Amino acid sequence: MIEIIKRTHIDASLENNHRQYLVGNLQLPQKLVNIYDEDVEMGITKFQYFTSEKPHFHPEVTEYQIILHGTAKYVDVQANKEFLLEQGDVFVIRPHTIYILKAIEDTQILFFKVPGKNDKMLVEMTERMAIWTASWDSLW
Repeated sequence: MIEIIKRTHIDASLENNHRQYLVGNLQLPQKLVNIYDEDVEMGITKFQYFTSEKPHFHPEVTEYQIILHGTAKYVDVQANKEFLLEQGDVFVIRPHTIYILKAIEDTQILFFKVPGKNDKMLVEMTERMAIWTASWDSLW
C-alpha cells in the first residue's frame, strides 16, 4: 500500500501551526490527517520567526532530523557543545541527551522519532540557557 500526503496540504497545515506530525500513532488531534504507524513518528517543525524551544530530553526516543530550510543552533547541554546546522544538514539526537535549540526565521526541520512516541521530558531552564535562547547571536 502507498499512502500520500500532498505538499500543498502540508504547507496549508503549517500556515498557522509551527509543528505538523505526518506519520505516527498520534494521540493528539492534528490539523492534517496523518499516516498511521506504530513504530515511527515523522513531522515538520516550521519556525516563522526567530524561536527557541525549552530544554528537554527523551528517555527512549532517538530523533533523526534534517534542516529543510534555514538555520538552527543546538546545544548538547551535557557535552557543553553548540552546533550550527544549516539547510541539508542531517543530525541525530540520542536518548537521554539534554538539548536546547533556537532557529532563525523561516527555518523548517523534518524529524523522525524512533520509537514513535511522545516521551519528551522538560528540563529546568538555567540562567545560561535563558541568555543563550534570548538572541540568535548569544554564544553558549
